[in-house]
Order: sequence, then C-alpha cells, then structure tokens
Amino acid sequence: MLVGCAHKSVERTVSADAVGQPGQTRQVNYLDSPMGAGPHSETTPSGVLRSAVVDEAELSSLTESEVCVRYVARSSINLDEPLSFYEVKLNGNPVTFDDEEVSVVDHFYSGRESVFAIEGVVADTFNALNVTRPTEQSYRVIERRAEVCGPRSTTGRELLELQIPAGPMDATWGQKFAWTVR
Repeated sequence: MLVGCAHKSVERTVSADAVGQPGQTRQVNYLDSPMGAGPHSETTPSGVLRSAVVDEAELSSLTESEVCVRYVARSSINLDEPLSFYEVKLNGNPVTFDDEEVSVVDHFYSGRESVFAIEGVVADTFNALNVTRPTEQSYRVIERRAEVCGPRSTTGRELLELQIPAGPMDATWGQKFAWTVR
C-alpha cells in the first residue's frame, strides 16, 4: 500500500502533442527509502557515476480514457527486483507492467584492496598497519524496461507511483512521477 510513504516525487508540465515523442515527456528519479535504515536514496561506489542507477519514466500514449507510461528501472544487484514485485499505481489505480525486458550493465572502476593488515595493542598504545594495492572492480546494474497503462486522470495530472514493498535491505523503496498535461 502506498499510503503514507514520502517517496521522492518529480513533476513537470508537458503539452499533449509531446506525448509519445521520445524524450519529450521524460523524467528521471532515484528510488528512495524514507523509512528504512541506512542510505535513503540509491547510491553508487566512488568511481561510478550516480546516473548509472537513475530511473526514467515518460508518457508513451494518451487517449481520452487511457494513459500509458514507459518506465526504465536501473538498480544495483543489491536493490534489484522484478517489476512484477513492485506495487504500482497509475492515477491511484493498481496496475501491472507488461512485457518486461531485462539487461545487465557492468560499470568498471578502480579501487583498492587490502593485501595485508595487522593490528596490535601494547600497554595503552594501539598500532595498525594496512597495506593495499590498486584493483579493478565492477559494479553491476540491472536495467528493466516495461510499459504500464491505466485510466486517465480527471484532473489532467497523470501520476505514476512505484514501490517495492518490504523490499531489499529491509526497507520500502519507491518513487513517484507526475505530469500535468496541457
């Protein structure tokens, strides 16, 4: 249930003519977890741009009675869930994604790994030595693409709400996208 969640929301105003035109109604957002412990928004390791996990949504079609949204979820393997696990509402109506496509993207970056570490206490003095070396590391991102359709809003404000209930890392992750269509 999405009630009471203060997930990050993005919003923009678009013309009805822009709907269905690639990129014209596109918005980006990051999953966040306002109630969970630890980081409250998706992050990446140092050396990997945060945009590697940015999610996208755009209005793909609009009729008198129906609106469709194309959605792209990008998550680290620790936060990834199939879109069928998400609780999704379009203008307050529960909906499900159709024909999910999945791909994997590895982002390589330089890091350091410990080769030798020693610690010791002598009387009241603590000593530590840690020898590291450079290493090539990989950050895996799962990209999921799908479309969802549902009833149009009566106000002209189309709202897509997504939530991973009791999701990864013992937290509820989610986000919102809104478009005012003129």
